[in-house]
Amino acid sequence: MTASGYRRAMRSDAADLPFATISEHDGVRFLHLDTPWVQGAMLIREPRVIVLEYVQRMMAWMLWRDQAVLTDPRALGHAVHVGLGAAALTRFTHQMLGMETTAVELNPGVIIACRMYFALPPDGAGLQVLNDDAARWAADPATAPDPSQVSWVSIGNPENNFGGKAATPLPADSPYQGTEV
Repeated sequence: MTASGYRRAMRSDAADLPFATISEHDGVRFLHLDTPWVQGAMLIREPRVIVLEYVQRMMAWMLWRDQAVLTDPRALGHAVHVGLGAAALTRFTHQMLGMETTAVELNPGVIIACRMYFALPPDGAGLQVLNDDAARWAADPATAPDPSQVSWVSIGNPENNFGGKAATPLPADSPYQGTEV
């Protein structure tokens, strides 16, 4: 892809979605959305390492899982990520834990950036990245996974409104209510 083609692809067709940009410093690659605020990060030489502290904290659920469950990806269930960020959690649950993983991201520029610069593998066995509105996706039983099979849901960084509008929460009547977040 040419540089101008990449710039066109990174810009979302929707006027209200921010432009995904990349920066690097000291071996770490950062994702930004129209601002200098960091949306996600990746160690360039070790992309499976979770860099940001708040993202590491999102993995705290593993501390309460039985060791036998942690070594059997089928027992871990299905990980659902609402918002892709720099794909750190998506890479980790799919590649390190071997969990079936679905990520739902509204901004197509973020998905392209993650595929090109953040080592997000292509969709395939156990991984699906969708360009969709998460609230609409979760409300549709034809597209969302069976809630009884979902063991973990991560909802991006909803308190960070920089670079775009506030995250849309899952509907109150979503079948995912009560799933570990």
